[in-house]
Amino acid sequence: MVEKTSDTATKKELSSHLKEIDEAEKRIKALDKIIQSLYEGKVEEKISEERYLKLSELYENEQKELTDIITRQ
Repeated sequence: MVEKTSDTATKKELSSHLKEIDEAEKRIKALDKIIQSLYEGKVEEKISEERYLKLSELYENEQKELTDIITRQ
């Protein structure tokens, strides 16, 4: 009985990790599109250099954190 409970817990844990990885990968792809749009906005002078630098740093840091989540799993 203990072994069966342990297997169930392990399967739930694995499922949770896989879901976290899947969500991180989806967010990374979304961030790639956001960063591309942000860059295009800078090139077209729709946003200031200062705003571009702040936002790109924010998004790139988020991407790095998500990548770390994926690689540690």
